[in-house]
Amino acid sequence: MKRECLNKIIFIIILLFLILPSCKAPIDSECFDYFKSLENKKFWTKNWLNVELINEENKREVILENNNPLEEMWLNFLNIEILDKNKNDLPIKAVISLISYDGLNKKNFSVKICFENRKILEEVLNNMETDEIRNERLLNEKYLKTINEGEKYLDEDKITLAIEKFLEAKNIKDTQEVNYLLDKAYYERGEYYFSIDEMEKAKDDLLKIQNDKNCMEKAKILLDKIQKSENERLARLDKNVQKSYEEFKKIYFYKHVLEDKTFEQKDISIFPYLGATETEKWFFLRLRLYRSFSLGWLFAQQIRVIIDDKSYKTPIYDTLNPNVINDIWSYGVYERIDFKDSDKEVEELVTAVINAPLGTPIKFRIYGTKYYIDYTLSKEKHLAWKDIMYYYYNILKQTVFETQET
Repeated sequence: MKRECLNKIIFIIILLFLILPSCKAPIDSECFDYFKSLENKKFWTKNWLNVELINEENKREVILENNNPLEEMWLNFLNIEILDKNKNDLPIKAVISLISYDGLNKKNFSVKICFENRKILEEVLNNMETDEIRNERLLNEKYLKTINEGEKYLDEDKITLAIEKFLEAKNIKDTQEVNYLLDKAYYERGEYYFSIDEMEKAKDDLLKIQNDKNCMEKAKILLDKIQKSENERLARLDKNVQKSYEEFKKIYFYKHVLEDKTFEQKDISIFPYLGATETEKWFFLRLRLYRSFSLGWLFAQQIRVIIDDKSYKTPIYDTLNPNVINDIWSYGVYERIDFKDSDKEVEELVTAVINAPLGTPIKFRIYGTKYYIDYTLSKEKHLAWKDIMYYYYNILKQTVFETQET
């Protein structure tokens, strides 16, 4: 009986040895799922943290400690690796790889998936930011900083800089707040352009106002006034722009009536002069002057202009240039130069004059071979410049292309 009982005990022990390896308890599914949720996620903090976790050798290891409080620290979890499974294909040993950054150095670790590590990480990660939350926070901080900079510029009447900042903020976050601020800035700049008779620029800004009802109502009042001003300008252009046609070359020429009137009064005449065919258009900056024999030739070569302490100049055209004409008239001498718009310096000079607010002091100096003469553009002639170049950019273009399509 005793022997039979002993045999049974031995059998049970052998059976347990055979069964136990395959019946090791698997990792708790809830614990495993928690670590699974950390895969490929990054967590950030500037708080003072010291993190110790159990590695795959069941030893405690310092994963993160603050060595540079000025820098953010982070933990970047990678993939889970299952090291062992039971016969039911359930993980009984697994680790998760991670990279830590302590503000100075990056380190790689492999830590055990277990309840104790989970408990530590739950407490640690609860005081850290995920990539998504951190990015949103940084975005908000950048947005608010940019908005504040824009409002500061607006208070200082640096409206163009304010608009640039508000547009930058809008690219970060398109909010009602920034759209209202943009409307306010566009209205203020549009109102300024209107006050200095820069109607095209004013119109361009006022038409951008689309959100703030109050700004929209005020913009409409100014736009109506601009439309009235444009109608007046068109009537003025119809009266003051002279048109001629060279039938052999098939070229239309356009000039302002003040050009001839000024020259007839033996004053210095400097005006844009337009040309166009069916397929292209161009302009010259035409200088004309008449001088008595007692004053003699100037032999003009170059024009320089000063506007608000900024200087502009044409290239030097010598007497052999085909665009230079010198002639003798009764009791005096005649000089004419057509500076071409294809010369970048000429285009810059003309653009600077027409963009200057009406009434801005605009001083010309005409250089000859031996000496120079000075000339100041009157308000009336400044308006003539603006009108003829408005015709060039806005009306002549349409005429040329309409002719071309026909």
